Amino acid sequence: MPSDEPAAAVRGIVFRPQRYTLEALHQDEPRPPQRHEDGRLTYAFRGGESLVLRRLLEDHGYLPSPTADADLVWSSGHVGPETLLSLPRHAKVNHFPRSGVITRKDLLVRTIAMLRARCGRAAYEYLPLSFVLPADAAACTAAMGRDGGATWIAKPIASSQGRGISLLGSSAKLPVGEDCVVSRYVARPLLIDGYKFDLRLYVAVSSFEPLRAYVFEEGLCRFSTARYSDPADGGSAADADVFAHLTNYSINKRSSHFVPNADAADDGFGSKWSLSALKRCLARNGVDVAALWRRVDDLLLRTLIAAEPSVAAAGRQVGTAGGRASCFELLGFDVLIDECLKPWLLEVSLAGE
Repeated sequence: MPSDEPAAAVRGIVFRPQRYTLEALHQDEPRPPQRHEDGRLTYAFRGGESLVLRRLLEDHGYLPSPTADADLVWSSGHVGPETLLSLPRHAKVNHFPRSGVITRKDLLVRTIAMLRARCGRAAYEYLPLSFVLPADAAACTAAMGRDGGATWIAKPIASSQGRGISLLGSSAKLPVGEDCVVSRYVARPLLIDGYKFDLRLYVAVSSFEPLRAYVFEEGLCRFSTARYSDPADGGSAADADVFAHLTNYSINKRSSHFVPNADAADDGFGSKWSLSALKRCLARNGVDVAALWRRVDDLLLRTLIAAEPSVAAAGRQVGTAGGRASCFELLGFDVLIDECLKPWLLEVSLAGE
């Protein structure tokens, strides 16, 4: 439903904050593309359509259009140079070329490894020790053997929403027949009332050369739905309760202990909190939230710096720096805080999917 907040006008378009519900979105009927007739901005989806985004854009005056003529092109996946070169110079695109160097699990590991080699391990210590399989299988096996008490976590490269994730003990056999990333499990996470949680933080990047990014003040805090215990403390890592160790909403919503929150005013209740609610909780328990968030911001910045050489070079190749297609990126950073209040980067997602 429309908000009563004041509106702002840009190029004759009135922008008003809107509130959307799934019920209203499901009632929408598909509409064929049409060209704008009165100078209003236009948009096009590439690779898949978002009902939420379509409603948002059209409520703000945008009209659907063929991709070749659109002012805004919203792609559901990575954008290649050929796509950027085919667009008009004024078009805005929601992905940078080669942003996959941090949004693909395997490429993130490789990108951070290169920066560690160049800048020293201490500068990029916030990513758990990780290996890309099958290429790094021998090195991974050796590392697991050296640290006999550790637990490891395997994530398929091509999966999302927690699908295919498994915990491994040091003597476990590595996954075979599937490309995946195996990382040292952060076994001592910060807990709230005995439950593990992680953060989803949103960052908008408007330029990589020079680097210009905006961290959204609000975000999500996602809880597991079973009380946490270190998988190395007795039992087998393979038998660990998935609802205690994984915080993915798509997994925990299936738990009988999942607590939904339907009241936006009570944002510190249930299995998913707002970032603001988490900060209030931490402050009440004596945590220096400002100091913690300086470390979180440093993690975000260093990750973007790691991506900058590849993304900027790709942009120069297709002329984005010269004004051909103007790119931007909305990224979702998944961050875990350990019991020593150290932030760890778990992965980076294309939040605009």
